[in-house]
Amino acid sequence: LDLMEMMELKKEEIAEYTSQEKLELEERYLGVYLSGHPVQFFPKLRQQRVINETSDLLSGQKVQVLLYIRDIREIRTKKGEQMAFLEGNDASGELSVTIFPELYRQVRQQISLDTVLWMEGKVETSKFNGQLQLLARNIQSAQTLEKETASHTCYLRFPKEADKKN
Repeated sequence: LDLMEMMELKKEEIAEYTSQEKLELEERYLGVYLSGHPVQFFPKLRQQRVINETSDLLSGQKVQVLLYIRDIREIRTKKGEQMAFLEGNDASGELSVTIFPELYRQVRQQISLDTVLWMEGKVETSKFNGQLQLLARNIQSAQTLEKETASHTCYLRFPKEADKKN
């Protein structure tokens, strides 16, 4: 084949990767995200809720975080109930999450690797390794919450006269 024949083979259009596919490939082959982080693709959710960055967490805080799930480890308690430990990250750092049996029964189907989850809970220092961890109290799919979150916030304004008792 000469050069011109090879160029003809290149005429075929190739679809662009989605943002999610691009991020997965960047992380897999380079070990870092170049075009953003998966938790950054939820602007309405970030605007409507106070989302904490993992690097800003302090022990004893009640927080809301968005985490990209990298590892899931299920165990059985002494009572035979399943619970889980998650490892996730945002653009600022890593965080371990503990999900106790009652909550885990409710959210187990929503949790999978390489997804972004919104979590609410309390930050504590692990007795095992001294690292900060989140004790989850509420977990939802960030993608589902983003779809359910309104694009705009509406405010009602009442004139001062409406505030007076008749």
